[in-house]
Amino acid sequence: MMLKLNCIKTVAAFAAVIAMLFGSTGCGINLTKDRTEYVLLGGNSGDIDYDHPDATTPEWQVGGPDQDAQVVEEAPITGKLTVQIFINENGVGEDAWTKILDEFEQANPGLELTTYIGPNVNSQLASKWNSGKDTPDIVLLDGKGLSEYSMSAAGSFLDLTDWYQTATVYGTDGKIWDKVNTDALERYNGCQYKAPLMLNCYGLWYDEASYQAMGISAHRDFSGMLANGQVLKQNWQNSLIYPGMYSNYLVWGTVMPAVAAYGQEFFNRVASGQEPEAYEDARFVGVLNNLHTLSQAGYISASATQDHLGAQSDWLNHRAALVSSGIWLEAEMKNSIPGNFEMHFTTAGLNAAGQNPGIALMGVGVAISANTQNAENAKTFLRYLYRDENLNRLAVSYGYVSASQWQPEIAAYSPISQKVMQYIRGEDVTVVYKVCDWGNVGETFNNVANQIAQGSLSVEQGIRQLKEAAQKNS
Repeated sequence: MMLKLNCIKTVAAFAAVIAMLFGSTGCGINLTKDRTEYVLLGGNSGDIDYDHPDATTPEWQVGGPDQDAQVVEEAPITGKLTVQIFINENGVGEDAWTKILDEFEQANPGLELTTYIGPNVNSQLASKWNSGKDTPDIVLLDGKGLSEYSMSAAGSFLDLTDWYQTATVYGTDGKIWDKVNTDALERYNGCQYKAPLMLNCYGLWYDEASYQAMGISAHRDFSGMLANGQVLKQNWQNSLIYPGMYSNYLVWGTVMPAVAAYGQEFFNRVASGQEPEAYEDARFVGVLNNLHTLSQAGYISASATQDHLGAQSDWLNHRAALVSSGIWLEAEMKNSIPGNFEMHFTTAGLNAAGQNPGIALMGVGVAISANTQNAENAKTFLRYLYRDENLNRLAVSYGYVSASQWQPEIAAYSPISQKVMQYIRGEDVTVVYKVCDWGNVGETFNNVANQIAQGSLSVEQGIRQLKEAAQKNS
């Protein structure tokens, strides 16, 4: 389907509304602060510093530096620019992207701008990327039908490492390097392919109204989650639900936040897939033991054929108290949330008693095609995306954290996303960044977590499989 906006803007038709959902935690009776008792639940052992991980909560700044930068007049660009943007069936982010594209086009009336946007663009344009011919100049690395890591490995994208050092924000003399949260820059084989615009994270969603009705509060650690499970099972079928078809939701909603609670260094060891020994570390074994304990207690539900729609339906119908998903959930579900729901988000699911919850932020951004014929135009558009108003628009539209060091005002978000932002920006969380790809270990990790959660694999067997996969990387 084509729609003309001054020049050429191709817009794929949107399908019917689908909500990818998953939710966060909820439980909250803190059984004990005694870490020895926690170990008995299958947690950590050894000389481990729970209270002082090697990561600190960022000092979140509100606003942005553009207002203080010197204004620079930009000469309008001409020629061509083609942009590929995945938008899901519910149109999350569509308004923000449309405004950004329209305003960029108005500032550059001589530019022939072609935009492919919609829920199927990644699969529709896959053949172009596979052949390396006639690829879009710039692509949003998000959504189904696109694998940024396999495309990076195939040499599909420009290396932006050097560009980041000198590029300025469009219309100012301020450097992007001074604005972007450099802790979140993710490299692949030493190259900076992705330009992050937003930061996403996973966790557990729960319904606070239902918790209050049952006389419980959101759990703050694994022992609280286990205790709440006893109450929840009396009222609902399960404590936690996730789509068995997509066990990465389970991994990033439960396992990796618990790993993140130990800080950036340990998180990197696990997430890089380069160190087989990391999977034998008492801290990691403890996290998997907690997942296993939760499974053995009958508090987890998922089948190998269950997709995110099935998990969503069960959660919305109170067949499960918790659903594992990303912070985009409310934006995707906004037309389907029952009126009696009070959605809340937490990342405290499998972490140790007394330990701050971990948050693993991961970049969502764009890349420039290595085969582009319009590299300078693509870089100009990328500079435009890093303007304060555009980064804020995108973050608020998706319900994400901005990839800038400066964040939107919390009041700019929806009421539900405001709660999420307050949680993420709180002083009692440990924030880390996903800056590496775990290669061969990724699929194994998902399978191991899924099988442990379903009771078909022991922790010992899972550790062995992870070590073998990591040895192929190292």
